[in-house]
Amino acid sequence: MSTRFMAFLAVCAGALALVVPSASGGPAATTVQIQKNATLVSPTQVVVPLVVQCPAGEFAFQSVFLDQPQAVGPNTAGSGSGFLVCDGTHQTVNVTVCCGPFFAGDAFASARSFEGVDLVFDTRVVTVG
Repeated sequence: MSTRFMAFLAVCAGALALVVPSASGGPAATTVQIQKNATLVSPTQVVVPLVVQCPAGEFAFQSVFLDQPQAVGPNTAGSGSGFLVCDGTHQTVNVTVCCGPFFAGDAFASARSFEGVDLVFDTRVVTVG
């Protein structure tokens, strides 16, 4: 191979190294995951645990919405929020949802976590008990 071609390859490899992030060196991505089981504290309060990960040193705000079908009449709905100082690892945040009335059984939960410019979502059916 020619010297000019080898120099060109070296420049390309160097430029690529600058734009491809390291798998171990980048900050943690922001994620949120609703856990399967929620705790019925009272007919007006349910604690919904979330597992949140976000870059160390950042602050994250979580909101949870809970919707539970009733035997008669409209669904019961409630919401709650939490706050977290991120450490780059998976952290559990227990969000208290108000105001019910809630009961033991299934409910539909949706969660949002906002950190910096990242907004992430999760939804799932939870077991309230």
